[in-house]
Parts: sequence; structure tokens; C-alpha cells
Amino acid sequence: MKRLVQAKLFFALLIMLSLTGCGNTEQKQVKKAVVSEFDRLKELNSKTVQSYLASESLFPDASTSQAPSAVIEEVASLFFKNFDYKILKIHAAETTASCRLQITTLDAHALAKDYQREYLTQVIMAAANGQAYTDVSLEQHYLLMKNLMEKMPTRQSQIPVI
Repeated sequence: MKRLVQAKLFFALLIMLSLTGCGNTEQKQVKKAVVSEFDRLKELNSKTVQSYLASESLFPDASTSQAPSAVIEEVASLFFKNFDYKILKIHAAETTASCRLQITTLDAHALAKDYQREYLTQVIMAAANGQAYTDVSLEQHYLLMKNLMEKMPTRQSQIPVI
């Protein structure tokens, strides 16, 4: 009788370990995917920059002339200069997964506000001087953003990733 109880406990323990092993494998796969994508941001190259930055959506009013790729890469490298992340929690189910990350990066919200303020100031100053503000090339947009980013602090925040 004692051997039967021991055998049942052994199989129960074996089943529990095998079930937790599946979840652990799923969590490892999620972690691997997250690390792969976020490490790409830490180790930028020109191809990665082009895949993340679509100039047309960032600056829809810009002239069709393309900004030099060196300027675009410099802006991207400034944006991700102090980028870092830490995985805080991973949850993996059968067909879904989520994780919570702590991100350290440039304060994009403050950058957008500062950019908008500076750009509008330039347009208003040109109008106040009786001039039309026609210098809306992509290069000018990127250079303005570069100048603002050089002064921006980094910020930490926690975000959910699903």
C-alpha cells in the first residue's frame, strides 16, 4: 500500500513538473522574441533605422526631396542613444503572450511638444516678418529634431507589450 501511495505521488509530481516545463518553454520563446527585437534598437544600423523611420509619416508636409541618410541615422542614433530595457514579467498562455518592460529612452512626448513649439515658432516668425515659411525640406525637419534631441533628458517608464 505504501508503495502505491509513493508511486501516485511520484506520478503527480512528474505531471506537475512537466506542465510547468511547458510554460517555462513558452516564456523562454517570448523572452527570446522580445530580446531579439529590443536588442535591434540598442544596436542600430542603417537598415534598422530605415525600417523604423518612415519620413513621410513623420513629416507629411515636407518637400519630396530626401534627407541625407547620414542625417537620418544621426537622428535615430540620438533617439536611441541611452535606450535600454529590462524585462520585468512575462506571461505566456497557449496562444497569447504578454510581458511588462521597463524602458529607458529619450522622452518622446517632451520631444514632440518641443518640436511642435519650435517649428510653429519658426513659421510664425517668418509670417511676422512678411515672409512665407517655405523651408520644409526633410533635411530641415531632421536637423531641427536633432538639435532638440541633443538637449533632451532620458526617461524611464514601464510598458506592457502584448
